[in-house]
Amino acid sequence: MINGFYGCNDIIRFGYVISKKIGKSTVRNKLKRQVKEIFRNLEKKNTKSIDILFIAKKPMVNLDFYSLKDQIYNNLQKYLRSN
Repeated sequence: MINGFYGCNDIIRFGYVISKKIGKSTVRNKLKRQVKEIFRNLEKKNTKSIDILFIAKKPMVNLDFYSLKDQIYNNLQKYLRSN
């Protein structure tokens, strides 16, 4: 058992928090779907194990999918570089 996982060294564990302050349920669910898709694609490119907690803020609602993706990738860039 390695790092709590059986034989998995390169894994992203991902959690998200999207509170009711963000907006109505349709807005929150859309943001959840977008964030899940971004991190699902990120797992394919990952070379490290990492735990991520994503906390949504109100200005994220105004971003389109590709802008949100760019913001997330830019913020995670230094953590996902391979050694």
